[in-house]
Amino acid sequence: MHHPSLLAPPRPLPLPFLPPPRPHRRFPRGPAVLHRPPRTRLDATSRRPLPILALLSSRRMVHPLHHPFPSFLANTASLTLFSIGPVAEEGSDDQKAKFVEVGYVSSTHGIEGELRVMPSTDFPELRFCTPGARWLRTRISGKELISEVQLTGGRGHPGQKSWIVSLSGIDTVDKVQLLL
Repeated sequence: MHHPSLLAPPRPLPLPFLPPPRPHRRFPRGPAVLHRPPRTRLDATSRRPLPILALLSSRRMVHPLHHPFPSFLANTASLTLFSIGPVAEEGSDDQKAKFVEVGYVSSTHGIEGELRVMPSTDFPELRFCTPGARWLRTRISGKELISEVQLTGGRGHPGQKSWIVSLSGIDTVDKVQLLL
């Protein structure tokens, strides 16, 4: 079973404080929620368009050729956070946006179309409780599709390390099942 995942903007860390590498997951994740960071003063006053960044894949994703069950990778989705910054990789001609995973959708919650999200970010209350634009990354037949969704609300799940979020336009369990 594939689980959706959430993404957050990257934050540069000084070399001595880099987090330890995370172990690879055996199974792929599903949808993830995205967040657009606020513009800086330079971005807001500049008349030039912001640069478009390269799309980053998650470090925890398993390559289809090395996955024990490749059929699981046919249709997957993840919500991803959008980040604005300098042009990403040197020598890269790819002009796509830069995304970072902040969590993954583990299941549905209730009958009103809410999603249960397992966070992979340090400050989930900022990512999942603040309404606004997020991006949904969907992988269908090996192709990635990124679509914008509106987060309408979110709250922590009592007693568990998950968050319950609601997206505009998704108000039934059937619509949530299409994402998973």
